[in-house]
This record gives sequence, structure tokens and C-alpha cells, in this order.
Amino acid sequence: MRTFGRSRGVTRVLLVAAAAGFGICGALFTAAAAKAETFFVANPNAGKTHGKSPFDLSDPKIIAEGHKQFNTTCVYCHGQGGTGGRAGPLKGAGLDESFIFTTISNGKIANGMSMPPWKYSFDKKTIWKLTAYVLSLQNESGGQSK
Repeated sequence: MRTFGRSRGVTRVLLVAAAAGFGICGALFTAAAAKAETFFVANPNAGKTHGKSPFDLSDPKIIAEGHKQFNTTCVYCHGQGGTGGRAGPLKGAGLDESFIFTTISNGKIANGMSMPPWKYSFDKKTIWKLTAYVLSLQNESGGQSK
């Protein structure tokens, strides 16, 4: 084996150091991935810190604005009108305001599906409008079973 001016011992040391470096990077990547996964899990206690809605969540105008946003970003997984699709149905699911806001904000992992945390994409007012729309679906019967 040609070592280009280095002895075989130095080459081996460099290879071992490189492998150790990859091992450290892999461990750091794994730790970072595990930490990132926690962003997707809805924290049940987080709902207690989101504050009060700046809107009347039963206001038809706020619900309509939430519906418009839902059709832009949520319909792909939750289906038209929240009846379910790739993700479970929201319509008639019995969800409360706190759970809805927290889940939209922090995301969720369930049944091999992951919903991203939308708090990095939407401001709180938009999340509240989405919450108002999803909350409006709670008194309607669902389209698919859970």
C-alpha cells in the first residue's frame, strides 16, 4: 500500500481518528434527532401556557378565516372539512380548545404519522383562527372512525 510519504502507522492512526470522528458525529446527529423529535410531540401541559384567545372563537368571521387557512395547509392530511384523510378526522372528535391550540403549535406524532409544529410557520393569531375552525367541527359528526 502506498502511503504518500507517511508510514503505515501514521495512516492507521489517521484512519482510526477519522472513524472516531464519524462515530462522534453520528452520536451527535442521533442526539439532535432525538431532541428534534420532542418538538413534534404535543405537550399536554403546554396548553396551560398559551394564554387566552384574542378572538371570540365562535365568531363566524374568525371561523371562516381559520377554515381558509385549514384549506391551504391542513386539508391534505385531515381531509375536506376535517373528515379525515392520511391523518385522523377532526370532525366530531371531541377535542377541546387547549388541546387543539397546543397540537397545532407543537405538532404531534401518532400512528406513524407526524404533524409538524406550526408555531414556527404561523403566528399565534393564525393558530387561534385554526383552533376556532377545528373547534367549530367538534359538534358535527365525523366522516371516518378513529
